[in-house]
Amino acid sequence: MVYSENVHECMELNLSEKIGMAIEWKYFLKRCVDASPTVIAYQNGATVVSVGSHSGDLVQLDFNSGLLKSSCHLPDRIESSLTVSHCGKYGYIGCYDGYLRCIDLETGQPVLSFASSGMVKSTPILDEKGSIIFGSYDQHLYCISDELQVIWKWKGGGSFYATPCIDKDSNLVFAGLLDGTCVCLEIDKEP
Repeated sequence: MVYSENVHECMELNLSEKIGMAIEWKYFLKRCVDASPTVIAYQNGATVVSVGSHSGDLVQLDFNSGLLKSSCHLPDRIESSLTVSHCGKYGYIGCYDGYLRCIDLETGQPVLSFASSGMVKSTPILDEKGSIIFGSYDQHLYCISDELQVIWKWKGGGSFYATPCIDKDSNLVFAGLLDGTCVCLEIDKEP
């Protein structure tokens, strides 16, 4: 049964129908891919898929063909997904080496980096101002500017792995820690 909020009724799916699938393309990233791919649709009609792997490779692939558009090699594993800046020119991604990097999506090359003191597995998120919020294994939740300068950081009781989320109406950020705690912080004020 599937519930639809729009229709406010349940409808039954016919699971006996066969569903066909075929591989459109694939790209080998040399090691395990733990991160979810990020699909970037540009105003000019181009669509790109960006994904990293444990090999340290971060690639931007053509959505339709899977052909490599740009790439870079980071010094350690990537488990973070890429988050696209508000302008669409840059992407932010974490790495096991403790850095959050700003990547030029056209060239694929890092242009800025921010050092935390622990692995960054958390996928960064952006608030409405373009500030970047992410967690680290150094037990801090960070809020940094698009120039990668610290706006605030908050020390939790455990490492941050999960992607934080923002409720834009209330300016609250929610984050889960590996110690089993969920925290809620107001974004406009330093915690």
